[in-house]
Amino acid sequence: MSRILRGDEKAGVERLCLRGELHLAACEYGEALAFFLEAWELLPEPREEYQGTARVIRGLTRVMRARGDLAEGIGLLLANRACFTPAPAGARQGSVRRGG
Repeated sequence: MSRILRGDEKAGVERLCLRGELHLAACEYGEALAFFLEAWELLPEPREEYQGTARVIRGLTRVMRARGDLAEGIGLLLANRACFTPAPAGARQGSVRRGG
């Protein structure tokens, strides 16, 4: 079962991811990367068990791809694939794994 972030941790991760996504959309890759990495650091261990992890990893991967670091982005996804499961038809991609 995935764990739910609460309170300040949840708000912090959401705020940092939103800022990272805004910088990514503006092609400000260094700034976007910094915000996603900060969000990653806020996730408690074991990170793969928390909702919110998939959003951070997707953001980091998108930044790597946009910067031309596709191999690094793929490596990041593969290293963290336990956080993801195939999404059912009609569901959002990259959902956090449920169950255990």
